[in-house]
Order: sequence, then structure tokens, then C-alpha cells
Amino acid sequence: PEEERAIEIGREYLEDIGWATGRVISVEFVHRDEVSDGHLFYWQREQGLEAPAVPEPKSCWVVRFEKGLSRGHWHVVYIDAETGEVVGKSTCR
Repeated sequence: PEEERAIEIGREYLEDIGWATGRVISVEFVHRDEVSDGHLFYWQREQGLEAPAVPEPKSCWVVRFEKGLSRGHWHVVYIDAETGEVVGKSTCR
């Protein structure tokens, strides 16, 4: 997907799991080698969600959102650039 669609996908995903989002802080297009292994897949199992049935992405959109009501705090969503599938997330506490 393109950048704007990646933002929509990330926001919809976070809202679907009950996490409020605020403004978009940043959007980056990165190669898979630039994404820490710890940020892909594992967190979904910890949330009780199924990991997506997709191979590891070659490149990702990395979209950082401000947490809905917590200024200065953020969520990051990793979106497979080919399929548009959410393949990871990280957050500040």
C-alpha cells in the first residue's frame, strides 16, 4: 500500500483491538533488515491474537501514532509493504 493507506490500516488495526490513536507522528518505509526481530509477530501472541499467516515481509511501513489520550506516548505499527498486513507493533509504556 501507499503511505496514506498504511496510515489507515495502522489506525484501523489499533482501534479494532481497543487502542485509541491520536495524530500521526511519523511514517517510514524500511527494509526488513532495519526492523528489530522483537517487533514482529511476538506481541500479537502476548495480546492473545493470532499471528498473521504471512511470510516475513521484505519491507514495511512503520507508522508511529500518538496514544489517544497520552501526549508524548506512542504506538508503532509495522505493515507489510506488499500485502498491507499488520505484522508487528511496539509501544511505549
